[in-house]
Amino acid sequence: DAAVSALAALCSEYYMKEPGEADPAIQEELITQYLAELRNPEEMTRCGFSLALGALPGFLLKGRLQQVLTGLRAVTHTSPEDVSFAESRRDG
Repeated sequence: DAAVSALAALCSEYYMKEPGEADPAIQEELITQYLAELRNPEEMTRCGFSLALGALPGFLLKGRLQQVLTGLRAVTHTSPEDVSFAESRRDG
């Protein structure tokens, strides 16, 4: 949780090109990587990246919000393998 809390500050400090504007290359790489990790077979990895996507500052989500929401919505579906993992239901 501490890492997720620090993510917004890190992004604001290092990933902002101009006030309120993300560096496009970093935005593309970060969002793409985080969305890909939502399909990771490890439950805790998926939970961590879901939390990280939710902690991203607004300037990094500009133009990508729908893609992020679609990715997050996709991981809220509980599969038979996830039924025993209570954290995925609580956080999903």
